[in-house]
Amino acid sequence: MMKELIRSVVAMVLTFIVSLSLGVALYYLTPGKARAQTESPAATSTPRPTTAAPSPTPQVPVGAPRTGRG
Repeated sequence: MMKELIRSVVAMVLTFIVSLSLGVALYYLTPGKARAQTESPAATSTPRPTTAAPSPTPQVPVGAPRTGRG
């Protein structure tokens, strides 16, 4: 009984690994044109403008307690 259970679990795991690797291989072997059609339109649209970079020194409000060494 136990051997049959172990054998069936091993068979399921091997089937899963083989099918997953086959799917990954098919995904990477498809030509780029076919893959580009399945991408979402947001991935191919122009990128959004980046916001301004944060200032190097943090802005501490007046009267706030000092933190850290200094």
